[in-house]
Formats: sequence, structure tokens, C-alpha cells
Amino acid sequence: MSQIVQRAWRPTSTRPHRVAIQRRFKTFERRVDKNNDVYYTISKRRPVQDPDAAPESQQFFEMPNLLLDLDAEGTRNVRTYEDKDEELQQAKWRVNPKREEVKVKLNDLEGKLMELRKRAKDIAASPSNIWRLSSHDLLSAALHGPPESETTLAAETPCPDTLEGSRLINALRRENGIPSHVSASDVLLLEWMLLRRHNTDSAKTANNEGPLSSTEIVEALQSQTSITGIRRLLLHNLRSWQALKSNFGLSNRGDPAMDVAGAIRRRCIEILGSEKAQNQQFMGCLALVGNLLEKMAKAELKPDHRLQALALRTTPRSGSLVALSEWTHRICSSRSWESGAEIVEDAAVCMQTCADMLATQAETAANRQLLLQIVTGLNEHEQLAPESLRSIVLSSTQRGSLSGVASQACEAYATLLGELGAVRTLLKESESTNEALRQSCTKVLKGTPKYSETLKTQGVKTLSIEECVSNDYRDISE
Repeated sequence: MSQIVQRAWRPTSTRPHRVAIQRRFKTFERRVDKNNDVYYTISKRRPVQDPDAAPESQQFFEMPNLLLDLDAEGTRNVRTYEDKDEELQQAKWRVNPKREEVKVKLNDLEGKLMELRKRAKDIAASPSNIWRLSSHDLLSAALHGPPESETTLAAETPCPDTLEGSRLINALRRENGIPSHVSASDVLLLEWMLLRRHNTDSAKTANNEGPLSSTEIVEALQSQTSITGIRRLLLHNLRSWQALKSNFGLSNRGDPAMDVAGAIRRRCIEILGSEKAQNQQFMGCLALVGNLLEKMAKAELKPDHRLQALALRTTPRSGSLVALSEWTHRICSSRSWESGAEIVEDAAVCMQTCADMLATQAETAANRQLLLQIVTGLNEHEQLAPESLRSIVLSSTQRGSLSGVASQACEAYATLLGELGAVRTLLKESESTNEALRQSCTKVLKGTPKYSETLKTQGVKTLSIEECVSNDYRDISE
């Protein structure tokens, strides 16, 4: 074979021949309309699908089993709507009781959740809210344990003065937006209380919130309806010595809008003056005054005479004569009645309350003797000590500026002596040079003319006041 032929048969490349197939898309597509006119549209290019990919799931919709064509009346392929069809539709679309019950429960839970969140937000946003949690509340919850579970939230919180122990913890739980199911576990209750307190502290930090000022405390006191509410309000705002000094300083007493001690006394008197007031509220008031005065003493502040007067007014209804003796001794030792008329006014109320209680309740001879000692100051040496209610009455009669209040104190003093049966003491006091005291004792003696006339014949006028009180003291025990 010639060289030319060999070159013709020689392959041009040693590589295998590959044919490339490229799929082309038409830019325009030919279309024909209903008039047989040709027109072109831009073709819609679609991406190449993977042949190995699973087919896409197609969404089908279910046609109703019964199709009614109102225009096809009389057609043999359309039947009339029968009662069985109504029953079939009702069975298919009827109300499911279980589903409706679940809906009701969900709505109830949603309402409770919104209520709990609202209460928690209100607590954090209101600095004067008395239901804010304190460390004392956490300790009480740990000691008393979880409260009894509640199925529903109470519409209104009862008077805080009637709550104690687990009932108070339950009120704190409810007002702070803590759900009722935590009552099943004391650990769960404490976790929720710590969480709510942390949220409140975080809100206080974010809002740069500090203790209430004197004016704000006075305003908040006016809205309180219980002794417990007053105690909790002061507990949250009188934590430091600086707060005590700024709220109970001498500079605040001249301005009623900043006088915290005066506002406390007025509000407590209004609450305790109600006909529904209970002995537990009087005990709470004594605890309130005692704690405040103790804090003031630690802060090196002078005891406020109006708080001492409030304690003296409250003591008889607490049922403790020992407490009455202690407060009388404190007031007389500090001569607090010289600071204002509140001491004399509240001493008169105290003696009148004692007289009313003696007239309506039977007391033992020992209690009547102790009360006579507190009133007159009779001691074991048969002498009259200056630490007595009588000393407060006599000192008020010597101050002309207290003439009105002194007359009330003299009337209450004479009435109490009459209820105790201390006729000798009344006769001796009726010889006093003070007109108010003399008239008050004479008025009481007119109620027992025979007894007083008998004592006059026994030489009572020749006895001293100490001897008259001692004889009356011994007569009580007989």
C-alpha cells in the first residue's frame, strides 16, 4: 500500500470519539388561537428534574358525597335530598363533646394564665403594693408549708388581719400570680416565690426604684384597710436606718403631708374604731408599734409620743394587763405626755375601754386588783408610784392648754374607779382642788348614794389617798 493510502487510513486521533448531545429549549412556542391565527409566546423554561428524585406528593381534595344541582331538577342522574342524607350529614359534622370539653379547658387555662401574669406584673409595677414578697414571707412559707390547694382563684382577697399561717401564705401565693398547683409541694412553692421575688427585684433595678418618700408613705397609708397592710407597707419601706431617720425625724412632724407617725396613728385608730374590729387586730397594732419603737431606739431616735399613745389606747382590747402596765410605765418614765395631747387623749380612751369591759365582762378578783394598781400606781409598799394612769390625769389638769382633753381623762378615770368599786378612792379624789376631777368623781358617787354615805360615817375623810386605795384593793379580794 502506498504511503498516500496509509496516511489516509491512519486515524487522526487516538482518543475515543464522543458525541455531545445538548438539549435546546425553544425561545418561542408556536400557538394557534380559536380563529386559526398563529401567534408565538415566550416558552416557559423549567429546570431539569432529577430522574432519581421521588415524585412530589400531590394534594387532593375530597368532593362531598352528595352533589346537588338545583338547575338539574327532573334529571335521572340527580336524586332528591332525603332524611337519610340529613342524618348522614349530622353524623359527619356533629359537635364532638370531647373536643368542646378540651376547648373549654383550654380557654379556662388561658384565662388563668393571663390573670396570673397580670397580677405578677401589677406587683412588680406598684411600689406601694403590700403583697410584695419579702425574706420574712419566704421563711414563713418554709415553716408553715404549702397552703391548701384551691381549684379556682378567689375573686377577692379577704381582710389580711384575718389571715395567719398557711392562709396568709395562700393569699401571698394568689396575689403574686403563683398557680394553685404549687400547693402540692413545698419545694415547688418556694421555687415559685423565689422566682416572683427575683422578677420584682429585677423590675426595681431596671426602674431605679427606691423606698417610698415620706409623702408617698402617708398617701399609701390612707388606702390601707387593715393593720397587716400597714405593717407590710412599712416593712418594705423602712429597711434601713436612713429610711427611719428620714421618715420619723423631727422635721417631718410639722408637715401633715410628711408626718408618717401621725398618719400611722390616725389610720390605725380609724381601722380599730370599726364595729367589726377583732382582738387580733389590736394585737397586731401593738406588735406594729413595738417594732417601730424598737427600730427607732436602735437608730438612736427619740420615741415618738404618738406611737406610745396609740399603744396605750390599744392595750385594753388586747386582753393583757401586763402589757398595759408596761406601756404605762414607759410613758410615765419618759414623761411623753408633755410632748402633746395625744397621750392624755389616748389614756382617757384606754380607761374608758377598761370601764366598759368591766361593765360587760366578769373579771377575776386578781385582774381587778391588778387594774386598780395600774390606774392608781399602788405598789407593794402601799404607796402610790408616779408610773400610773392617775399621774397622767393629774398632770393634764395642771396644763391649761389641755383643759378639754383633761376633762375627758378625769371622767374616764372616775368611771373606771366606780366600776372597780373603789368608792373610798372616789371620795378622796372628790376632795381634790381640781374642779374637773372633783366634778367627775362626784358625778360617779351620785350613782351609789347609800354606799358612799356609809363610808363617810366610817371616817374616810381622815384617811390619806394611799390608805383609801389600799383599803379598796383589799375589798376587791373579799
